[in-house]
Amino acid sequence: VDEFKSVTYDIMDVGEHQFEHDFFKFRMTVKDLDRRMACLLGCAFDDLDTVNMRIKLFDIFEGLLERPIIQAELEKKHKVLLSTVEQDLTAVETVFVENKQIVDSFSDDSPIY
Repeated sequence: VDEFKSVTYDIMDVGEHQFEHDFFKFRMTVKDLDRRMACLLGCAFDDLDTVNMRIKLFDIFEGLLERPIIQAELEKKHKVLLSTVEQDLTAVETVFVENKQIVDSFSDDSPIY
């Protein structure tokens, strides 16, 4: 913002070519910041241990997910998250099926009221 305040030309002058150059530099800076933010969010995702915390990370930075560079990075992480949830559900199903027979055997002994 300070750079835009310190320019010596009129930014409203459509014939001024220096503005195009300055605006290009600004866009490059924003893209660099987007790349850094995407990298930071990717590392934060990898550092989190639980599905709940990873989902919370997506929720906290929901507004930034519309930025293409950040969206591309977190889309990869989203696939990892879905795979983890699938593995967790498969583990729960396996434990349920293994223990279902134990529960069924106790149901015959339970008193009827």
